[in-house]
Amino acid sequence: MKKIKFLFIATIVAALLISCGGQPEVASESEVVVVEEEAAVVEEAPVEPEGKICVAVDGGVDDKAYNQSAWEGAKEAAEGLNWDAVYLVAEQQTDWEKNINEFLDSSCDIIIGVGWTCAEAVQTAAEANPDQLFQVQDYAYFPTIPNVWGQLYSMEEGSFLAGYLAAGMTTTGKVGGFGGMNIPPVADFFIGYAQGIEYYNQENGTDVQLLGWSNETLDGNFVGDFSDTEAARRFTESLMDEGCDIILPQSGVQALAAAAAMKQRGGVMAIGADADQFVADTANGSVYMTTIMKNLGVSIVSAANKVADGTFEGGTYFAHLADGGLALAPFHDYDSLVSDEIKAGLARIEQDVIDGTIEVKNWAALATE
Repeated sequence: MKKIKFLFIATIVAALLISCGGQPEVASESEVVVVEEEAAVVEEAPVEPEGKICVAVDGGVDDKAYNQSAWEGAKEAAEGLNWDAVYLVAEQQTDWEKNINEFLDSSCDIIIGVGWTCAEAVQTAAEANPDQLFQVQDYAYFPTIPNVWGQLYSMEEGSFLAGYLAAGMTTTGKVGGFGGMNIPPVADFFIGYAQGIEYYNQENGTDVQLLGWSNETLDGNFVGDFSDTEAARRFTESLMDEGCDIILPQSGVQALAAAAAMKQRGGVMAIGADADQFVADTANGSVYMTTIMKNLGVSIVSAANKVADGTFEGGTYFAHLADGGLALAPFHDYDSLVSDEIKAGLARIEQDVIDGTIEVKNWAALATE
């Protein structure tokens, strides 16, 4: 509390003495009277939220990867717009419809569906509620739905850089990878990864091998879901036994088990996926050389801002290296180990990808060849 001090100076004291018939005596400094009084504090009333962003996920928002990236983006958007941010978790496939219906009754300015598994439920809700705005991550509708923003990511671009880096950093000549499920958004990580390794080999006359994925068959090592952490550990141990010293596990929470196995074995580096795993996976951060970041938050913030200013339009949107929707994370503890030559090569090929000088193919392109 602020203290206000009133000093009754000598002239006032003298006046009081005269009124009592005595001669005025000037008070000494030690006799000055000090009166302390507490000033009232005015508390500002809380500002009411002006909107709401509602996020539908499966598996929770603390997976240190995909879902967490989306939720952090929703919170950032809400803070910037003075909105509320809320989420609901689908524990099983049928929960998507239930959770989205709950959001339809909750005055959401925009409903975000995170992941392709919610696509059917979002489509049903969007078509039945044309005035409600939606965004769906890693999925798009053909034809498009006027009130749905379908967000896709050109992850092959980011993983192309990661493949080039892995090929330049391996000491065994073998790098590996495995995924949760063989679906296009996951496969694109490995498709670009393989092309980056091949590009490095062509430039440098090397023969680095990728275990766990083939661009010829569009198939490789997949757990079959995104929750079986024991299977993820087995895949990782198998790749290490085969000589891989750099591994890309693209499998959500399973990647944490993979990183733990690499840390336990030692001498193996991980390439993370989605959120910067050096920061997110603090228990195993020391094994992550970099992360192929899918910045879901960038598109979520953009969509929310367009809702707020009235410029939202449904359609299909693509994130690229050029717009920051995806990127390689910093090398963190490995920065001094990545040579200036490799760093310069990465900067050069990144610009070539952005300019279109290097064409990196994705699942859709290879599947139709």
